[in-house]
Amino acid sequence: MRKITVPEYPLDFFSFEGGSEISDNEINKWIMEAINLLEQNLDSNSYGTSSGNTSVTVTRYHESDIEGEYTYDINVSKNYSSASIDITGRKNLS
Repeated sequence: MRKITVPEYPLDFFSFEGGSEISDNEINKWIMEAINLLEQNLDSNSYGTSSGNTSVTVTRYHESDIEGEYTYDINVSKNYSSASIDITGRKNLS
């Protein structure tokens, strides 16, 4: 198994707290855009967008075996922090 270096919060994270304020109206537009895109593309399960100090992610969960039944989980994060983990050499994963 590969050793993965996980970022330490808050030291290794970039804070978007000082980013431009995004209005509630704009956030609601992003949410509707995400849901509309996911409704049009049933092969995708999540959509996210971010700008300024705000990030919006909408994820679709299939919680039943009945086709067409699912739940949308909507996350809005203001003044969020973010970090990434770069994984390379995927050929050696077991």
